[in-house]
Formats: sequence, C-alpha cells, structure tokens
Amino acid sequence: DETEYGTAHLLEHLLFRNKSRSDDSLVSTLVQENGGYVNAFTTTEMTAYTLNLPTEAALLLPSLLVDLTINAQFAPEQLAEEQEIIVEEINGYADKADY
Repeated sequence: DETEYGTAHLLEHLLFRNKSRSDDSLVSTLVQENGGYVNAFTTTEMTAYTLNLPTEAALLLPSLLVDLTINAQFAPEQLAEEQEIIVEEINGYADKADY
C-alpha cells in the first residue's frame, strides 16, 4: 500500500531517539558510553537494527531492547524532524548516478 511507504524507514530513525526508562539518556548514548555501537538500515525488503556491546555490558541489552521497542515513545516534533531527514536522504539517493 503506497500510503505506508517509508514507515519502516521512519521508525528506524525514531527508535534510536528514544530515552531509556532507567536513565534519562538516549538509548544510543547509553550503548556508546558502555563501549558499544548501534546501527540500523532499511531496504525495500527489511529493516535491521544492531546493538553491539562488549561482554561486560551485555546485561544492559534486555532493558535497552525493551526501551527501543515496548517503551518506544515519539514526540511530534521528532516525527517532523525525521521526516525531513528522510526526504533529504531519498533526494540524495536520487541524485547519485547508478553504478
């Protein structure tokens, strides 16, 4: 359905802007402060999310995953900001020559 195009890409962007319930920091900041990194990408077939943490910080993963999914909350201003970013990304892809 064309009305749903871009929804997964938008969620990809918004999820990493969520704050942790146990700490008022962004989930991505908590991961980085503990020696890890986050990444995500969306293709026409899927959206993938990765949270990589060193073994000694692995106990953080369950609560971070809950914060990214079940506890996810999106502010209206974040939605508008991310929509603009995605439009810029799409326009950037359209400007690149095919290889």
